[in-house]
Amino acid sequence: MTLFASLLLSLTICGSIGIKLIGHRYEDVYIVIQNTVAEDPEIIDNIKETFTTASSLLFKATHRRVYFGKINIVIPKEWTNIPNTKQIPSIKLPNFILVDKGQNENPFVKSTECGKEGLYMYLHPSFLLKKGETGYGRKDKVIVHEWGHLRWGLFSEYHSSRKNKFYLDKGRWKPTVCTENIQGRIGIGKFCSTVEEKCQPQNGERRMPSNCNFCPYREQTTNVSIMGYQFVESVNFFCDKDDTSVPVWQRHNHKAPTKQNLLCNGKSAWEVMREHSDFKNGNTPLPDNTNTDPEFVVLKETNAIRVFVLDISGSMNTEDRIGHLYRTSTYIVDSVLPLDSWLGVVCFDEKSKITAQMTKISSDSVRKTLIQSLPSQTAGGTCIGCGITEAINMLNSTFGTAENAEIILMSDGQDGDAGMLASATRLASESHVIIHTVSISQAADPRMIDLAKNSGGKIYTYLDKGSISFAAVFSQVISFSVTEMSAQPETMLFMSVSVPNSAMNFAFKMETDSGLNTTITVLTKLASNAKLTMEVTGPGSTNFKTVDGTSLTYQIPGVLKAGEYQVNVTSSQATTWDYTVSSMPTGSNQIKSRTRLSQNSFDFNGAPTDMPVVYADITKGYAPVTGVDVFAIVEGAKGLLCNLSLTDDGLGPDQILDDGTYSAFILPVCMENNRLNLRVRISGSKGRARVQIGGSGAIATEEPDITYEDLEDDFQRFSIPEPLFVQNLPNNLNLPPGRITDLSIVHMKTRKTAYGESRNFTIAWTATGGDMNMGKASAYDIRIAEDIDTILNNFTNAQKFEVGNVTLSPKPSGSAEAIRISVNAVESYTGTAFLGIVAIDENQKAGQVSNVVSFLVAKGFRIQVEEVAYYTHGLFDGKTDEVDGMDKKTVNQQPSLVANVLIVFCLVAMLSV
Repeated sequence: MTLFASLLLSLTICGSIGIKLIGHRYEDVYIVIQNTVAEDPEIIDNIKETFTTASSLLFKATHRRVYFGKINIVIPKEWTNIPNTKQIPSIKLPNFILVDKGQNENPFVKSTECGKEGLYMYLHPSFLLKKGETGYGRKDKVIVHEWGHLRWGLFSEYHSSRKNKFYLDKGRWKPTVCTENIQGRIGIGKFCSTVEEKCQPQNGERRMPSNCNFCPYREQTTNVSIMGYQFVESVNFFCDKDDTSVPVWQRHNHKAPTKQNLLCNGKSAWEVMREHSDFKNGNTPLPDNTNTDPEFVVLKETNAIRVFVLDISGSMNTEDRIGHLYRTSTYIVDSVLPLDSWLGVVCFDEKSKITAQMTKISSDSVRKTLIQSLPSQTAGGTCIGCGITEAINMLNSTFGTAENAEIILMSDGQDGDAGMLASATRLASESHVIIHTVSISQAADPRMIDLAKNSGGKIYTYLDKGSISFAAVFSQVISFSVTEMSAQPETMLFMSVSVPNSAMNFAFKMETDSGLNTTITVLTKLASNAKLTMEVTGPGSTNFKTVDGTSLTYQIPGVLKAGEYQVNVTSSQATTWDYTVSSMPTGSNQIKSRTRLSQNSFDFNGAPTDMPVVYADITKGYAPVTGVDVFAIVEGAKGLLCNLSLTDDGLGPDQILDDGTYSAFILPVCMENNRLNLRVRISGSKGRARVQIGGSGAIATEEPDITYEDLEDDFQRFSIPEPLFVQNLPNNLNLPPGRITDLSIVHMKTRKTAYGESRNFTIAWTATGGDMNMGKASAYDIRIAEDIDTILNNFTNAQKFEVGNVTLSPKPSGSAEAIRISVNAVESYTGTAFLGIVAIDENQKAGQVSNVVSFLVAKGFRIQVEEVAYYTHGLFDGKTDEVDGMDKKTVNQQPSLVANVLIVFCLVAMLSV
């Protein structure tokens, strides 16, 4: 048996690591147990039992189309008493199931967008160890519910805030559920145990009090959507479209204000699923008696195996690229790569050469030997394929296989041997090696991108003129153990700056639960006789001073106190400085940040209407951190292109309010053709940033109230998402306005008159922009219809809502907008109408239809529209009757809606969630 055979389980990976559907079976499903979880064989047994029953339910719920085939359970290397385990090096997983002890116990999925795979599914050990049913229902039903989020990009079909627990339909208040036939009771409290008179769903003339709840019966015969209340016993299927071709019990409730309706434009779960590759091309149902029991493999993570494949061609002399590469790779080998991991080094120009055979990093002396193998001189052409082939051959000869080993490829130019690169690409695919790439300059061969994508690797770019340090980019491609996510270091600061002076200073902040083995690295090109001196001062008596040679890496021992630290660096001479500050957590609940893009390539051919989005996920113990300032700097070959402010307000590209995911569009003004780098700066302030406890994940029968934990200290993070590749950027592009997602009725009052009834209500929303969420729109198009489908799918066919001479001139993006409508009528109110808004830009291009609100309607009406000159969000709380600062303009509108219906009064039907 080879050395590698004793370390590594060979896994069959087709194309890239990640969940795959092969036939009807899901393969390469990874369940990763973190090392913060105490060793317990019962967790393994319960995982097998839970996912076996979940596989059977998944098979039934998808009408016998898919089930779990092969599930890999990855355990920490510290676990020693689990039998029949096989070993695997640390690997990068794009989406997986995570078992850890976070601050929230609700199972949840970190979702992305409707129809797209989530990032990970989170399960608390207490959920898996619970005997029998949990507070979230049967485990198998919870797993299938969360699988809908993770695999198909579905969203929940129950209420997500106090504001949208009920919606108005046909003159009465209905609970936010799917399907409409679900049975339960309405009352006060978590269990609806107190039924008070004020909870009157039949009374559509007033608001439903905010403390009224709907509690579905846990035991009932009504078929319930799996994406709804998963703890109900009769949960068995996913809702399908609201159509006569679908059985009544399975029809989607597209009127309810759920996340699924808001974020998927009213589509049912099955409508979204049918567009997914799992079902898009048809998937013939299997027989009822199909064996759906998964195959389980228990893997124990071992140490990573890496090869640096480094370009030393002549072009690497440009902008001192070879100097940056040498200084940075020295830092990585000396300070970043963990003990007991493996490293080999291959250099290439027009040919390749092994400068360091595969070596286990067992001591500081081994690190120094490996550093001597790093290149500092250049010569010749570029043969990327030569370097990859050499690295794979070295892995095969040392370990017997290259499977799941990692190649870190760095190059700045075009490959000069197309045949060799094509051959190496085939070899890499056959070997199932993982290739991470760092493109050094805009001119780097774009085929490197495909090498990384096809192997499941990471893709990064270093730009000579950018502010992102080479060390920060290089660090991004160093994968850490997937069972040690809580222990991975966080980057507090990184920067590349040009300072002609011989002194430089910077500051960084440290918070509680951080500050273990803080590493400060300063890299710069100096003469051989120059010296760097660094002094660090901070809270209390903190004062460190060190002297080094031409570059400096200093790891401060122990744990730093919370507070701000100043770093002063002096030398005899310097030009460009790269500096990085990173720190290890002291506990499992450190603040973590992850940045990503909605897509990594964007081609303007075809006049796209959606723009790329940059996201920053900020959590503490997997719970969202709110109230944080997040900014992204976009850079290209010309340097700084723009600054972006990321928000977590549920508006614009941001999908869900206060979920710890901050986002912003990357618009054409921030772009140039080729590669764009983004640097994200995250700043949290004491007294403003908070951790949200509860409120996310699978709903429980006894759902706890949402609480907030104020952060004790200021904190900061810096992060780099993978780059964005732009093609065919036009000189001028007319983007549509953004979508309004928070249309709502914020105030209502009813008065009896001698002629019937007079009602008034105020419609409010947040202004979008003329170009997505930038600038301001030119006009609003408000329309009403008797059915919601007309508003959602045939908006221009709906009745235009005329407001006469009332000025509805849109305000700048982010501003509060409102109008007030007063209605007088003699008829009774028995029907429902629906209203939506579309923003229009100066070129008459329309945005997407807003979320929808519903109204009671009656025959015949006189309507008065009042312009609200001043309105701020939250002004109306249901207790205020009047609005200050209104300018009244009256319109006597003739009956125009079908059957001369009257718009009279409403509450939110589809609120922003």
